[in-house]
Amino acid sequence: MADAQIGFGSFLACYLAGKGWSKLDVGYVLTAGGVAGVMMQIPGGAFADAVRWKRGLVAIGIVAIDFSALILATRPTFSWVLVAELLHGITSGVVLTAVAAISLGIAGSSEMSARVGRNLRFSAAGNARECDHSKLGGTDRASTYSIRSFVRERSILDRW
Repeated sequence: MADAQIGFGSFLACYLAGKGWSKLDVGYVLTAGGVAGVMMQIPGGAFADAVRWKRGLVAIGIVAIDFSALILATRPTFSWVLVAELLHGITSGVVLTAVAAISLGIAGSSEMSARVGRNLRFSAAGNARECDHSKLGGTDRASTYSIRSFVRERSILDRW
């Protein structure tokens, strides 16, 4: 999940800039996705608490994030990228709270801080891996490769 989250931030900005996007348009779509994610945290947490099959909720969220990445790789126009960013933001608000609920269920309240630390270590490793995928540079071919490899490697079979 961590590399999915980082891939929709600064690397997406570089990808869109390479496609000729203005800074203003990049800022609009990234802000829209970020605001959607923040706004979905409370209702997403309530939804995650209400659902018994939290792993299934995370799996559905991963598929939605994969779909967002696929949109970015195949349709880098303003309206499609905005849809992808909104989908990603909404999904993140639900998935991240579901992961926290799963972690609490696994570790219990007494060991939750250690579990959060473990989750953050995996997050950092995922971020480093995504940086490694993006090291090809800012060329259009490299950016498209990074997003396409991101989609390919995020398959639901890869998660379970």
